[in-house]
Amino acid sequence: MPATRRASLVLARAREGITPVWRSSRYLAGARRFPGLVPIMPDNPAIPDNRKAWKVLESFEKPVLTSWSDNPGVGPPDPFQKRIPGAKNREHPTILGARHFLQEDKGEEFAANVLRFIANTPRA
Repeated sequence: MPATRRASLVLARAREGITPVWRSSRYLAGARRFPGLVPIMPDNPAIPDNRKAWKVLESFEKPVLTSWSDNPGVGPPDPFQKRIPGAKNREHPTILGARHFLQEDKGEEFAANVLRFIANTPRA
């Protein structure tokens, strides 16, 4: 099924209150694995790559939008908003009532925030 058709079907199902197929526990194995891939322990072999990534992000001047929920289940957005120059002095909306996957829980509000950000960000 083409991606545009699938997206239309998912949106239609969401409006009807039908749970998307990937919400089945059968499809959550990958999503459950992702948190374990975040290098937080000092002996994690991915720490050097993580530090390199932050070096790049800490010099990233292009506009950056972060959007979080009031109950994301992960750490606060502060490191992104404070350490990435392109994120400073910008509006970073909090989406109330969503969880970690904002685009699934509050897709229309999330999209509206992204569109507002694009519309209000001058072209460089």
